[in-house]
Amino acid sequence: MKIQSRVALTGLALILLGFAVGLQTKAAIGVSLVNSTFISISTIIGLKFGTVANIVNSFFILLQILILKKDLNISLIFQAILMVTFGFITNFFIYDVFTFDITSYPMRVVLFTISYLIIPFALVCLKELNIASMPIEGFCKLLEDKNMMSFSNARLAVDIVSLIATVSIVLVFNIPSPIREGTIISLFLLNYMIRFYIKMLQPTFEKLGLAH
Repeated sequence: MKIQSRVALTGLALILLGFAVGLQTKAAIGVSLVNSTFISISTIIGLKFGTVANIVNSFFILLQILILKKDLNISLIFQAILMVTFGFITNFFIYDVFTFDITSYPMRVVLFTISYLIIPFALVCLKELNIASMPIEGFCKLLEDKNMMSFSNARLAVDIVSLIATVSIVLVFNIPSPIREGTIISLFLLNYMIRFYIKMLQPTFEKLGLAH
């Protein structure tokens, strides 16, 4: 029964994550650093956001394969399934659901704030349920499991690399920058929010027998 509950909650967390990413993109006052890289690449090559996310996430699955070597496990297959599903869900919300126009800046702030509260929550839920994580978070968790770096610090390192990548793409290809005030907020607070949700959710998941 526990495994069914974990699978169901994983699906719910994934939908929440796709919804929140779509909401943040629609708010258009800046996205997380990782998503800013996805948007930049999407602008250059013309593929949808979720499709680009799948391509980049595949790279993080490859990194895990290189680290694990002979210790490969089925979690990587689950990550791939989760990755593809997330791409479809995100594209659905961005291109089919959030098609309305927003002219009010305060409303953009409200939408961004809602998304910003949901995204780290969903990511930590996926981490604790451990049915499957998104490849980036799976990579960060692997570094933590190998005692290379804490999960939150590894996630921060990914954000820093994403910032450098986005700025480089914007300068080289002369495209509009997706980095705005919301991105700066994300840079300073996402790591804190992830640690906050880990402290809040980890004991609850363990108590309910849902952590693995």
